Amino acid sequence: MRPTTTPSADDVLDRGIPQGVSMPEAERFAEQRLAAAPWWWATARDLIPASDRDVLVPVLALLEFSFSLGGDSRDSARVQERWTWWRDEVANARTGESIQPLLIAVRPAVEAGLLDWSEITRLLEAIAADSGPRRYETWSDLEQPVMAIAKALRTVLLRATSTKAADETALDRMIAGVLLTDRIRTLRDGFLDRDRLVTPRADWPGPEFEVRLRDSALQGWGVDRAILEESRTAIRATIERIWPWYEAAERMHESFEGLARAWCWLAVHVGARVLQKIELWNAETALRRPEVTRLRRFILGWRARRERDCRSGSA
Repeated sequence: MRPTTTPSADDVLDRGIPQGVSMPEAERFAEQRLAAAPWWWATARDLIPASDRDVLVPVLALLEFSFSLGGDSRDSARVQERWTWWRDEVANARTGESIQPLLIAVRPAVEAGLLDWSEITRLLEAIAADSGPRRYETWSDLEQPVMAIAKALRTVLLRATSTKAADETALDRMIAGVLLTDRIRTLRDGFLDRDRLVTPRADWPGPEFEVRLRDSALQGWGVDRAILEESRTAIRATIERIWPWYEAAERMHESFEGLARAWCWLAVHVGARVLQKIELWNAETALRRPEVTRLRRFILGWRARRERDCRSGSA
């Protein structure tokens, strides 16, 4: 095992991650990581049957961490430095040399054939390629990198749940829809904090749009009468492209069983609910981001548990 003094990104993300821990400590860290993550990760965790939690909770925590890495910086060099560090750690984990708790915690999943390092590496490469400050010229420029992430994530999740998909293309689109929905929901944060603007330039009304939108996002209201309607039009153009992906996947969960069924149902209905709420908020996510209420979160989790159990005769 490598010494704990090995340098790492941002001093191991400002000392927020313990190094060289035991397996029980690594598993606790994975649980704690998901408990502090956005609510849908915790909901997905709670759907894992008790008999599988020790193996699958670390896999979920590894995915959550990988998606969050580099997400809070406008510095492209810093973001890429983090990704280089994390890819190196994953490479070390192949030989059991990583001292990162999440990579220690997933070893049972690797041994059980529920996680493959090559597939995780492909997912990391796809996420890293679309990280940092970004502008997209066309819808295709936005769709392609997100679809690459979705395809890699689909492979990881199907392996983790020992499941095959009847329609991988539809599943990829649904996952991409969820990823894009969250980017639209957090458009203001992504724009101001990470210098990422999710709407393609082809949907902008003119070259001054970005400057006016940034000024509006900073102050919390439109700098002129036209900017809000222009931003709504650009955001709605992306929303209209996503809705068919959810509609095609509405009954996809019925082709799965157990945890895969529950996760699929949850992804479709959380994504569609959030997209619907964005529309109800008049697509003004350049100024504020909508949130799902605690009651709605509870209902979504309860419904997902029913889906998980419905073919086992327990619901």
